[in-house]
Amino acid sequence: MDNFNLKIGNSIDWEEIEGNILRDSILISLKCVKAPDIIREKIKKAPDKGSLQLNKLNLLIEQVKSIEKNYENFKHTISRHKMSTVDFLNHMTNVFATFETIFCVDKVDNFKNLEILQLTISNLGKLKLESMEKLNKFELELSRTLTKILKTIKPIQKIIRKRSYTIIDLAKYEEEFNKLKSTKDLTPKEYKRMFEIQNRVENSKAINKRYDEHLIMELPLFIMINDKIVTQLAYIIFNFVYDFYKMMQLAVEPLATYYPDFENSQEYMNTIALNLSSSQRAVADKIDYLKIVNFRRNNYNELSMRIATLEKFGKALYDFKGVKQGDLSFRKGESVRVIKKNNDGWWEGVNVKSGKVGLFPYNYFSFNEDTVNAAKLHN
Repeated sequence: MDNFNLKIGNSIDWEEIEGNILRDSILISLKCVKAPDIIREKIKKAPDKGSLQLNKLNLLIEQVKSIEKNYENFKHTISRHKMSTVDFLNHMTNVFATFETIFCVDKVDNFKNLEILQLTISNLGKLKLESMEKLNKFELELSRTLTKILKTIKPIQKIIRKRSYTIIDLAKYEEEFNKLKSTKDLTPKEYKRMFEIQNRVENSKAINKRYDEHLIMELPLFIMINDKIVTQLAYIIFNFVYDFYKMMQLAVEPLATYYPDFENSQEYMNTIALNLSSSQRAVADKIDYLKIVNFRRNNYNELSMRIATLEKFGKALYDFKGVKQGDLSFRKGESVRVIKKNNDGWWEGVNVKSGKVGLFPYNYFSFNEDTVNAAKLHN
């Protein structure tokens, strides 16, 4: 047995064991301890070097698979971003072309703006051509590098695939072999089959071992080389991005002459942003104010209507001329709106027709729904 020294003792039921035993979830080291055969079932071997190597190999294989997948995604991402950049530049050209059309309506007043726009469109056209050239070159350089990397990965991929197939075959052969081995009274044909399967098991194990040894040597070396490749890729990307943005800056530099107060500093840009924000806020405040005024006006109108429905109107049954100053005069059929009721029978009101306010005898009037509706229509 691996990792154990077994010595037969005086009794057939006892053995001297050197190894590890699991007792109450605690791993205890045993050395030259006599124990009955039943203890052997509880012996837990320490992991051997083969198991550790296999675990390490499986981790390396997963890492290589992940690297390959990331490179493939990166290759597709470059193509997508190339098209996105081209679309962006086309969009900007269309935007400025639209502005040019707007400013062309009045060329005299908008001469300066028109000149700026025409220069901008011209520079954007040059920028598009230069951008396409740089993007194509960048894509080509990266594609070459990535193709080399993926070409390097292919032999490793091939071995990994073959290894996975061998593991599947081995599991199938072992299952069949164990099934035949556990069967009693095998026929000559079954014995022959078991022998063939046993040979296949041994061959599969030998092939798998060679694959493991090859991968254990190759994968760490590939990962080490990959680190250098990633550094090189990062350098290529940085150079491209820096060069591309520098090119864009040079494309808009001629426009700076039209804006002498412009400063390319963070403080200046923050000031512009704040000014823009405050001007937008001012417009937004005006809109909000108009909304509030409109809301209050609507509320007032609604409230006035509600008050009107609660107000009392009367229709004169007779003519009346004020007896003293402060009395309200009216003719038969005219309407009066009641302002205040008094206990003496003289109510305060408004002549709907003349708009005069005064006291009137309430028993000269008829108060009903028709009068109220008529008064509203008169108003």
